[in-house]
Amino acid sequence: EAPTEAPTEPPTEAPTEAPTEAPTEAPTEAPMDPSCGPIGDCSEWCDQDAYAAWCAEMGATGSCPSLLCSSSASTSGTPVVSPTPAPTLAPIPQPLPMPPATSTPTPSLTPFPTPAATVLPTPAPTLPATVQPTPAPTPAATERPTPAPTPTSVGGAASAATEAVVARLEASDSTGVFMYDTGNGWIESDIYTWPDMIKAVQLMATTGVGSAKLWLGDSDDPRYGLVNVAAFLAQCMQETIQYNACDENNWSDGAVVQEAGGSAYSTTAACGQLHQSYQDYQCSAEEDAEAGGQMACDVDPDMEMRATTQASWYGAPPKLFCAPKSKVPKAPRWDPTGPWCAPEGQWGHVAPFPDDESLDTYFDYVNEGGSCRDYTGIKAGGWAFSGEGCKGGVCPGSPPIGETEGRTDVEGCCWWGRGVIQTTGVCNFGKLNFF
Repeated sequence: EAPTEAPTEPPTEAPTEAPTEAPTEAPTEAPMDPSCGPIGDCSEWCDQDAYAAWCAEMGATGSCPSLLCSSSASTSGTPVVSPTPAPTLAPIPQPLPMPPATSTPTPSLTPFPTPAATVLPTPAPTLPATVQPTPAPTPAATERPTPAPTPTSVGGAASAATEAVVARLEASDSTGVFMYDTGNGWIESDIYTWPDMIKAVQLMATTGVGSAKLWLGDSDDPRYGLVNVAAFLAQCMQETIQYNACDENNWSDGAVVQEAGGSAYSTTAACGQLHQSYQDYQCSAEEDAEAGGQMACDVDPDMEMRATTQASWYGAPPKLFCAPKSKVPKAPRWDPTGPWCAPEGQWGHVAPFPDDESLDTYFDYVNEGGSCRDYTGIKAGGWAFSGEGCKGGVCPGSPPIGETEGRTDVEGCCWWGRGVIQTTGVCNFGKLNFF
């Protein structure tokens, strides 16, 4: 019995006491900062209770975030929490949780056209001005054609906020803000400029699209509006500025084809990419009624056009285009692997088409499987009707949602994304025309 009792007692006492004391002290020390709370009152545009609860929860972990929450120096003696309330940066984070920063940039991303469709239809006052010039809203309609609308179209705090934000933007050093990747380094964009952006901010804050306007704050404090503008520009950088592109690029590479089907870099990207069909983005019944019958643009099968920009990486696909079947009966794909295109000044160089080349000449070149003439600075690539998902001499795109087969032509496919936020589809373009 002696050997049995001896080993039994030590292991029982040792593990019991050690873990009991350690976990008891650790949790007691962690919630050492019950005073961790919000840096201000955002109840007018956020859930103040949830904000306070979050700060308290962070304080319970022993770390009160200095940027978003504040703590009294007497409660926590830690050097991290104590100096937190002093910096003047404390008020700046308040705009971060607010909705406007995210609702504005989303309007018309290629996969994001839906939010824009929801925001734009709101303006009831504008409709009478456009459809029936007699009613009271007519003055708003006369302001719209003005190239540089002034903040007088909004009043009070909103006008003061617009003036404050515009003044701060005009005084800013914009060097190095709108940069794009050439493949060999980053340079200033020649498409997106700071003065143009300031004009757009002022226009959208004062005139807007119907009753939907860019929110820049409710006082002459420009920080709220600047945060909103910064959030919007971040989305723009992701969408277009980093590519120096105004028109949507053909980005349906092999990875997209594996996920969505179709052919790599098919010309049908103009019709829609990744299961989309831009010409089928119809407006709602309420929006059609607001427009007096139809808000969306009509799809014209005879419409033909060519985009103005494209990507510039090695072998990048050319500009998107649309054409009736009578001119481009079968959709080819772009082959970025060849042939190699000789640079200007070297043997074998072929001059690219000028920007004003006739569409008929360009369409003939595409139908013949031409190469190296699509844009200035092209490094490699040409049109092909086989390989990478092509069948029977045609290269279909990814099937639209609800369909089993992809497009094999580009007829009526003129509604690809355009602009810094890639406005896409017949409904969104119809709204821009209507308002």
